Amino acid sequence: MCSSDLDEASAALVVEVALAANLVAVDEANRWVPTTAYDRWLSSPDTARWATLASAWRAMPRSSHTVADDRPMSSAADRAWVPGLRHAIVTALREQPSGTTVSAASLTDYLEWQRPRRSSHARDAAIVAWVREAEIDRKSTRLNSSH
Repeated sequence: MCSSDLDEASAALVVEVALAANLVAVDEANRWVPTTAYDRWLSSPDTARWATLASAWRAMPRSSHTVADDRPMSSAADRAWVPGLRHAIVTALREQPSGTTVSAASLTDYLEWQRPRRSSHARDAAIVAWVREAEIDRKSTRLNSSH
């Protein structure tokens, strides 16, 4: 996937996950630079790199779909409930039979049933955004494996 293929939300996802995984940092001149963790990550096997990114995504308290609402990379975009919701979604996905297609609507319905008092428009918007992020990742994986 070329950088020109990324829309604003996709680019925000890349930057947010890289930051959460400690692969980039801001230097003294306020520029984004790779970290020594990036160097180690780059030389790791693909499975280890994927695990690093997935773990960082799951634990980060930010959601890239809010980039239009908040300043990108600002702590104002932190949402304390995001890691718990991501955990609930991953748990729900693990409970599905292999090969099952899951939509944002079916995840929302499932979580509404499992956690009705945690329902909100923000939660529903996050679920839609994360399903979109999974689509971005799936397309990126197909493009990268075709080289």
